[in-house]
Amino acid sequence: MDEVLTRFLHNAGREAAELNRRSDVVRLAPVSPDPVETYCCEFRLRYLRPNGSGDIEVAPGPILALIRFPLDYLCPVGPPLGLRVVALLTADVLHPNVRGPYVCLGGGFRPATALSVLVMEMYDVLSYRNYTLDHNALNPAAAEVLRGRPGLLAGLQAPALFPRKSGSPLRIEVTPA
Repeated sequence: MDEVLTRFLHNAGREAAELNRRSDVVRLAPVSPDPVETYCCEFRLRYLRPNGSGDIEVAPGPILALIRFPLDYLCPVGPPLGLRVVALLTADVLHPNVRGPYVCLGGGFRPATALSVLVMEMYDVLSYRNYTLDHNALNPAAAEVLRGRPGLLAGLQAPALFPRKSGSPLRIEVTPA
């Protein structure tokens, strides 16, 4: 592992600690040894899922996901990076941007995106603040369900990622490379 990626991962560790301190909605736990390359994320959010009778229900959560920083995260050379970084472990999430373990974070995702930004983008997707209902949906069947039943999202008021009482905005100290 090169020095730049090592520093990035150490910075990500500090970001994870700060996110855990500031949020009641997300918890990040390291899965790999230091420097941590993989985090398990628990989002305490309600979500839509199909039930056994063929209808859609609101699940109480949580939603579990992995964030992995591959060796080429800062300068990708392999298959599409966005599909290799985030994977859902909660299998029954009904969302236009989710298909199986894959999550589409949107066109704004770039290599070297900071952990805190990834978590915020995942929160926006998993709280149904970011989704597409057009032909670009990763999960066209979920997009069709939501187009046909827009009231489904009404019961999914997500808590704020950072409570207002926490004061100042998220501040992360980054060590330059």
